[in-house]
Amino acid sequence: MRLRNTILFGLAYLLIATGCANLEKKTSKKNVVLKSSDLNDTNNEPKNEKILPIKSDALSGLIIADLNIKRGNVLEALPVYVRQARVTKDKTLILKSYNLAKFRSDIEIMTEMADLWLAIEPDNPSSHLAKIENYLLLKEPLSAINHGLWIYNFNEDMNPLIYIISQSQNIDLKPTELISIISTESQSSETDHLINTLSGIVSNQEGDLEKAELALKKALEAKPDDIQTTIRIAQVLIKKGKLEEAISVLSKLVNQNPDNLNLRTQYAEYLSVKNIEQAISELELINNREPFNRKVAYMLASLYLSKDETKLAKPILEKLGSKQNSPNDVNFHLGNIAKKDGEIAKAIYYYSKVISGSKYIIAQERLVDLYTQNSKLSEIQNYLSIKRENNPKYAKNLFQLESSLLLINDEKDKAFKLLSNALSAFPNDANLLYLRSMSLDSQETFDEMETDLRSILTLDDDNSVILNALGYSMLIYTDRTQEAYNLIKKAHDINPKDPAIIDSLGWVLFKLGKLEDALNYLNDAYALNKDAEIAAHLGEVLWVLNKREQALLIFRESYENYPEHKTLLRTIEKLGAEINSSL
Repeated sequence: MRLRNTILFGLAYLLIATGCANLEKKTSKKNVVLKSSDLNDTNNEPKNEKILPIKSDALSGLIIADLNIKRGNVLEALPVYVRQARVTKDKTLILKSYNLAKFRSDIEIMTEMADLWLAIEPDNPSSHLAKIENYLLLKEPLSAINHGLWIYNFNEDMNPLIYIISQSQNIDLKPTELISIISTESQSSETDHLINTLSGIVSNQEGDLEKAELALKKALEAKPDDIQTTIRIAQVLIKKGKLEEAISVLSKLVNQNPDNLNLRTQYAEYLSVKNIEQAISELELINNREPFNRKVAYMLASLYLSKDETKLAKPILEKLGSKQNSPNDVNFHLGNIAKKDGEIAKAIYYYSKVISGSKYIIAQERLVDLYTQNSKLSEIQNYLSIKRENNPKYAKNLFQLESSLLLINDEKDKAFKLLSNALSAFPNDANLLYLRSMSLDSQETFDEMETDLRSILTLDDDNSVILNALGYSMLIYTDRTQEAYNLIKKAHDINPKDPAIIDSLGWVLFKLGKLEDALNYLNDAYALNKDAEIAAHLGEVLWVLNKREQALLIFRESYENYPEHKTLLRTIEKLGAEINSSL
């Protein structure tokens, strides 16, 4: 029988999330719904059976089985483990057989091993989790729910029940139907709290926040001062955009439970959105009490950095970074600090330790920026090529980084070749197509440039950046002015606040002879971004409108900031504008 991978994966998560050790900490079993005998599907009464020693011939068989596992021969190893698990009742062999059966999608063996595990450890919540997994695979939700209720009563842990509900599609029942079964089967004195909590969680996941808040508040009424329920209410309030109310709810809870550091940590997370100073105070308090809490330390350092308090953040990050396998984000921030302090070697060291994650490409960008100070372009290209080979997951981003570097250095032919190779590996990738179009940015290659840009528009015809790029390039390199206007106007309709698009619209209107309209748009663009190209356009329109003093002011201001900008210099020279500077 083949297994549903979604269920297997999910229960594997639950076994980790709930944590066997944590579940076994609590030994009280009051209000247990099912007796151990009720859980025994083989009708054998669970008893304290003697664990038999493994005979020498069996031991040699297990050694061979272990070798088969190492070689990937699960099919040959599984029967050996199962046979010895049946004979010895050894938990290690049972769990190994169970996991191998799961890997082999063998529901019969998996179920047998789960039953055997439950028989030898009827009071271990993890054995009940295994039975939940079996019953979900067999589409027997009632039995799965009873084991979930056993865990809930044993340890006040409703995560297995939440998981069962999350699998509603796989067992052909609606979440509300599963909650109804739980309500019927539960014999707990806290059933109202349980059912309302589950209903609130489901409503939250379905996006019905009003219903979720109402259900969770009912759950809190049934069990006042319950920390987890209050946190769930705060989470719903956050989703509803009621940050201040969520903070207020957690603030009261923190005052009632001042020593609950996990609660204070979550409270600090919410505070960091609204009141960084107060969040820092909370985290400093927690950090003093739990100096080895890495999550808290990192949060505190991050907030210090957000306030540019590098001196406070640096020692915390250095402490975190001194650990083996230090987090990528920690190394990234240490690299930033070193770069800011002018410690180039240190910056390179820390950026190089960012080996994956969301900061990887940014770290590579900063490494490339640092390498350009002392390395040849070819050496940096070779470095990025090696990185692509060693990190195929990031190959596309690294292609983009290298091609951008080539374009900045006016190596358009090399960029074109690189990007063509990249597009062979990543066909129709919009970013790569756009970069290749930039390598074709000339009158001679405009047709190819247009082809790439239009390829992107076939994927996303409302991409304002591409519409503007195509329209502006068309305006520069062809006489298709009206077509260029149509493209730029569409871009502006989609994104009317982008200064680059506003500039393009002003410039195309100038080319169409609508000078006053052009001036209005170019003034707006320059107010948003004093880019040299925008200045060149605005200055030229002012000059043509005979507002030459204003034009000279714009030219002078821009020239001071961009003395080598080609478009600006060409415009000043073309108009014969005297800006009292040596050009």
